[in-house]
Amino acid sequence: MKLLAGAVMFLAGASLATSAMSTTLYGGGATLPAGGYVGWNWVASQTRLTPDASKTPAVTVDPASMFGAWAGSTNAVQYCQTGSGGGKRVLDGDTVTAPSLTPTGTCGDFLTGGVANAGFQIPSTASSSFPDFVGSDAPISSSEYGTFVTNNGTAKGEPIQFPAVAGSIAVIYRNDSLSAPLNLTTTQVCKIFDGEFTNWTDINPSFASKPINVVFRSDGSGTTYNLMNNLNHLCSAIVPTGTFFAVDQTFASDVAFAGHVLPIGQSTWPGIKTPANGNPAVVSAVAGSDGAIGYAEAANVKNGGGASVQMATINGFDPVNDLPATFNLPSGSVVFDKTTGVDSSTGAATLAARSPNTTANCLAVVDPNQINNLSGTYPLVAVSYILANQKGNSTRLTSLRSFINFLYTHAGVTTIGTGTGYAFIGNAGINSLKVTSCTAS
Repeated sequence: MKLLAGAVMFLAGASLATSAMSTTLYGGGATLPAGGYVGWNWVASQTRLTPDASKTPAVTVDPASMFGAWAGSTNAVQYCQTGSGGGKRVLDGDTVTAPSLTPTGTCGDFLTGGVANAGFQIPSTASSSFPDFVGSDAPISSSEYGTFVTNNGTAKGEPIQFPAVAGSIAVIYRNDSLSAPLNLTTTQVCKIFDGEFTNWTDINPSFASKPINVVFRSDGSGTTYNLMNNLNHLCSAIVPTGTFFAVDQTFASDVAFAGHVLPIGQSTWPGIKTPANGNPAVVSAVAGSDGAIGYAEAANVKNGGGASVQMATINGFDPVNDLPATFNLPSGSVVFDKTTGVDSSTGAATLAARSPNTTANCLAVVDPNQINNLSGTYPLVAVSYILANQKGNSTRLTSLRSFINFLYTHAGVTTIGTGTGYAFIGNAGINSLKVTSCTAS
């Protein structure tokens, strides 16, 4: 597969030197790709990733990261880790769930007065209170698309979406009694996350008896979405008859699991479970609980897990070393102008034509069913997207086009690639994207 051959032709004026611009772009959303986007000069408690020295704490963006390499010496990108679901709600102007978007901690100092910028630290001096872009590991759904158009159709047109980076989802654990690294089979992974295994002796009778504490994402999470997408396929013949993993951004509550009744017919989760907001918080929660098993983007574990948190191999495949530098998407897997949903009888992801659709080739979707059937490699993989506004980009229009285009040229980026837990997106089918026509104004 070619690495996005011709992607550099995305926009007229793509050769414009970065140094000729001077712009700050404001965005946020998915926690999964944050390390590849800005580097690792931050700690788990920092949800706001900004090079602005006036903010406390500021983050020194790695010049070899995706955002740092694009920005160079004259531009900047500020990114706030709200989770994929929260990021898309901000972009959509979803007022129904607005209260849950109130940022705390390092995302607290932002322009108040509207959901449009909740958690995105957009200053009052900016030309727009709308975020310039959103990161999401779950492609936009039909309902989310409808919310965007209803709330923002006049000012922002339609949402645009492009795949940006891939990452492996690690099954992480802490078990102080184990003397050797944990290698799980597909069956064991399925039974851990459907609640059938509640003790480490269920995984292996030779292990010391210890309750399994399942640490899960409590927020609307693209990491959860991609995990469920993979498990929906891998576990179809393993989970009890009539049950399935639903491809959903929500992992579990007391009475529901990934959007449907608990697979083993329980009205409540049968074992111990612990919620955590964001990938870094999942890693931290696992680190603090002997016997815990969770899931997080592998790079978050590699760079911040500490000695007590380990990544399991699955069927002998490692989530970091067995992820290629470039994730060549399966042929035909990239489709355009489709939104996602879920099949209520199987839990599998579905695709539907977006409506309205006034600009072609602006909503690129990697068909979830094409990346849940990987063989001969680490099986749990996520694709993360950049979403933006078709209109209303104001004085940052040229910079936004350049920024999105850079996702595919990415010269000088080393925080993504071999041994990082991230992979560049590679597929010749994406080279027809036209960012210029999609970001119309």
